[in-house]
Amino acid sequence: VKSGDKTALEQLLVDIEKQLASTNMTENETSQLNNNKEVVESLLTKISDIENLVVDYVDDVAAYDNDTVKSSDRNAIDDIIDGVDALLSGNNLTEDQRDTLKETRADAEGLLDTIEDAAEAYHTEAIGAVGDINTENVVTKNKAQLEKAKDDFEKALADYSNNYTESEKEAINDEMQRIDDALDVIEIVLDVEDAISALPETAVPDDDDAIAAIADANALYDALDDYEKSIVDASAKAKLEKLNADIVAYDIISGDGSSWTEDSNGAITITANGSFNKFIGIRVDGKDVDKENYTVESGSTIVTLKPSYLDTLKVGAHTITVMYTDGSTDGTFHITTKTSDTDSNVESGSNHATDSKNDVSGDNSNALDDKNNVSNDGNSMTGDSSNIMLWFIVAVVSGAFALVINSSKKREQ
Repeated sequence: VKSGDKTALEQLLVDIEKQLASTNMTENETSQLNNNKEVVESLLTKISDIENLVVDYVDDVAAYDNDTVKSSDRNAIDDIIDGVDALLSGNNLTEDQRDTLKETRADAEGLLDTIEDAAEAYHTEAIGAVGDINTENVVTKNKAQLEKAKDDFEKALADYSNNYTESEKEAINDEMQRIDDALDVIEIVLDVEDAISALPETAVPDDDDAIAAIADANALYDALDDYEKSIVDASAKAKLEKLNADIVAYDIISGDGSSWTEDSNGAITITANGSFNKFIGIRVDGKDVDKENYTVESGSTIVTLKPSYLDTLKVGAHTITVMYTDGSTDGTFHITTKTSDTDSNVESGSNHATDSKNDVSGDNSNALDDKNNVSNDGNSMTGDSSNIMLWFIVAVVSGAFALVINSSKKREQ
C-alpha cells in the first residue's frame, strides 16, 4: 500500500460504513464488513505512518546544519539513515516519497562527512607524527614538524570550530599547548645557539666588547634547564666553553721579572692582559696590598707599585698577583740591595794598606815609595773622608816603622 492508495481506501471505508449502517445485513455479512473495515483502516494507518515517517526524517535531517553538526550528533544521524534505508527498501513509498527520502539520506550522509572531515582535520599525518613530542624529549630538528602540526590544528579550528564539542576543543587546545611548549624549548635553545654563533672564534681577556657579548650568551645558556642545555648543539657549547676560558686566561704581558733597588726613586710597573673593568686589586706574596701603595690604569691593566711601598719589602724575589672578578694571574719582581760606593772603596783601600805595610817591612825605600803612592792614591780619592783617614793611618805607621829602623842603625854605629 502506498500513499497513492489513500483516496480509494478512504472511499472504501465510507462505503463499508454505509453498508454496516443498513438493517438489511445478515450477521455473517455484518461480520465480513467489519473485518474489511479493519483491514482498510489498517492500510490507511500504514499509509499515514509512512507519510509521517517521511516527514519526520526530512525534518530531522533539516534540523542539522553542516556548519554546526558535531560528533555528538553522529548516532542520531546514523539512526535517521537506518530508518530511511528501511523505508527505501520497502514497497510502501510513492516515487515522490522515495525521491524525497533519497535526498534526505544524501543530506544526512553530508552531515556525517562534515563530522568526519572535522575529526580528520585534527588527526592529520603531521599531527600524528608529533604526538609523543613534549618539553622533555623535543630536539631542535623537530621544529618543522611541530610547526606543521600547529598549522594543522589552527586550520582545523578555523574551518570547523563550530563542529567540535567542548571536550574536543579542550583536547585540541591541550595538544596545541603541548606543541607550543615544545616549540618554546626549541626557540630558546636556538636563541642560545644563535648568540654563540655570533661570537668571535677567539677572545682575549681585555676585549670588553667580546666579554660583554660572551656574558650575554652565558646568561642565555645559564637560563636553560638541564634538559634544554643537553640539546644545545655540541659545537656551540664547545665554542662557548673555549671563549669563557679565553677571557680568563690572564697573564702578565709586561714587567714580569722587574727589579727595584733599595732607596731608589723609581717604581715597578707591571701590565696584565685583563680588562680594567674587572680589576679588583693586587696581592704581594699572598697578602692584599692597600690601594694607597699602588696606582692602576686601563690598557689592559697597568699596575704601578710606589717606591714608598717597595722600600718596605725585603731584598729578594716577590710574587705579585693581579686579581680580577673571575680570576687572577701571577708575576714576579725583585728587590735588590743598594750598591754602596763607600763600601767598595774601603775594601779597596784596606787591601792597598795591607800591601803597603808588607812593602815597608821589607824595604825602607819601598816604604817611602808606598808613602808617596799612598799620598797619590789619597789625592785620587779626594772627597772620601774614610779613605783619607785610612791613608793617614798607613802613613803614620810607615813613618814610625822607618824611625825605629833608623834608631837601631844609630845604636849599632
